[in-house]
Amino acid sequence: SSPVRIQINEIIEDVLALNNRAVVDKSLQIEKDWESSLLVHGFPAQLRQVFSNLIRNAVEASFHGGKVRIKISGSKLRRRLEESAVRVTIADRGVGIPPENIKRIFDVFFTTKDLKGSGIGLWLSSTIVHEHGGHLCVRSGTKPSRSGTCMSIVLPVRNSAFVREQQSPHAR
Repeated sequence: SSPVRIQINEIIEDVLALNNRAVVDKSLQIEKDWESSLLVHGFPAQLRQVFSNLIRNAVEASFHGGKVRIKISGSKLRRRLEESAVRVTIADRGVGIPPENIKRIFDVFFTTKDLKGSGIGLWLSSTIVHEHGGHLCVRSGTKPSRSGTCMSIVLPVRNSAFVREQQSPHAR
């Protein structure tokens, strides 16, 4: 019910363990690059949902024998450069997202997975990230020699909306 301090790398490790079967079945290499000391304030179950959606998408989009790179680093919020943040980048060398779809991927019920997808994963992820005071960006290419997708999530280290809510005498 209240935000807590979260080590993002622990959530990522949990999500990777849950997706291990799909990673092994595709013979994927997971490249991890992070400092374990980076913390944010937020709701762990919600952020686990975000990273689960993004990692599952990267695994599904990857070619057999490919690589998924996950990097966690210190950053700044783009709208307030003085505010510290944590950036999580999840990149694959998979099929990529066609340009005609890139503007719609965060729309509710938009999917290219036919019967296998509901179209709410990226919409929900984007909503959760925004509720945490962060932002989610995507870059993608579909050219055979340079295909793949890079999702970047930036979360404030200390979410001012959560702090105000906790300090308010009328907060529930």
